[in-house]
Amino acid sequence: MDNLKKQTWIKLIHTARRQLALDDEAYRTILGAAGIESSKELSSEKQFDEIMQAFKNLGFKYQKKKEIILPNRASKAQIAYIKRLWDLGSRSKTESGLRQFLRRIGHVDDVNFLTKQQASAVILALEDILKKASKEAE
Repeated sequence: MDNLKKQTWIKLIHTARRQLALDDEAYRTILGAAGIESSKELSSEKQFDEIMQAFKNLGFKYQKKKEIILPNRASKAQIAYIKRLWDLGSRSKTESGLRQFLRRIGHVDDVNFLTKQQASAVILALEDILKKASKEAE
């Protein structure tokens, strides 16, 4: 389990505890039912789900944050297509190589910062690279 996911789960558990105004004994009982004594001992998604289900049964409600889509930003499909084209056509196939390419063609540091127009330019450039590579292979 990665550290960021665990930190997010721990924050959510503590948020639920505060919202439900649980005393230490009730909180420890819920954790004990999941087989741990402290939220820092959390080691699996199953344990997290058990704890969150207990909180939900007590009335805790939470919503996942909605993804914010900025106007004129490249779509998820464009971003995925750029990454696929990069994997197919580039020699380096590294994230840093893609970032250098994006700086040169799209004038941004990350694929998520591309506008629709910049994404189109990057896609056209990558398609040209693929065409040249296929001609060289023949």
